[in-house]
Amino acid sequence: MSELIDLWSVQEPISYEYYLKEKVLRFYPHTEYPLDMDISALSSEELFDSPHYVMCREEYDFMRKHMSLRLKNYKGNYPVWAWTERPPLPEWGGISGLKHYCFHIRVPKERVLVSSFDAWCCIYGNKDYVALCEEEYNAFDKWREVSNSLPDREQQREIIREVIRKTWRRIFEVDLLADYDYWTPVQLQAVIEEVYEDEVIEIEQFISVSALDDDDEEEDEL
Repeated sequence: MSELIDLWSVQEPISYEYYLKEKVLRFYPHTEYPLDMDISALSSEELFDSPHYVMCREEYDFMRKHMSLRLKNYKGNYPVWAWTERPPLPEWGGISGLKHYCFHIRVPKERVLVSSFDAWCCIYGNKDYVALCEEEYNAFDKWREVSNSLPDREQQREIIREVIRKTWRRIFEVDLLADYDYWTPVQLQAVIEEVYEDEVIEIEQFISVSALDDDDEEEDEL
């Protein structure tokens, strides 16, 4: 029997409505397609081809590549994001005042790929170098500055990009990251291709409250 793991996935209303409709939680675009549209015939790539995601396609495709390398029976779809611990609701950090749904799921561990959330943030939207410590990053930054000043700058930029990409796999080496103060405590995230109805333990509806709102209220009281 497969070992099971509990995860929590925060979803927007459009994903929740699709889940109710199809009885399976998978990657859905946020608002690009109307609910009454049949998206079952669209490929994962077609669903992903929207302004909301296209700027980060490289990062998401990197995650898909490693899902294909590390997970059995992975079909290649863009994944559902989740946490290995229940997030602090409603101070989850989404758009304040927006309704969200937190899915508590229990799924076979063999279908889940775990990584460091903070290390992923170096990649997502930033496409940056994932260093093990500050000293390593500073050394890389100095090398990058020198390389950018050399002739044939486009070739140098490609070399820099390749060096950066090779460090991205470190997001999955959570035990290694835990050995460095730079990354501790390691906050774990998880990705899974899809979640079936009988794997959903509970769905909790909440209105997101941003921690920034609390700071604004404190400033107003001063």
